[in-house]
Amino acid sequence: MTGGSERVGVCTLRAWRYGGKTVVRLQIRDDVEALGSERVILATDVEAALEEVRLFLEGLSVDDATSTS
Repeated sequence: MTGGSERVGVCTLRAWRYGGKTVVRLQIRDDVEALGSERVILATDVEAALEEVRLFLEGLSVDDATSTS
């Protein structure tokens, strides 16, 4: 990543089986330094959970995703 006003986000995905269903828990923070920005999503619809992950990834800038230093 480059210097300056970079922003780093985090998305943690946990999945487990419960009562014959898959449960997915997402813990998303668009900015790791902004504690109030954390969202927790609990879903039994895997496709809906993956859509949330996709939206999180699309929210990252292209520069953040392609920089290596």
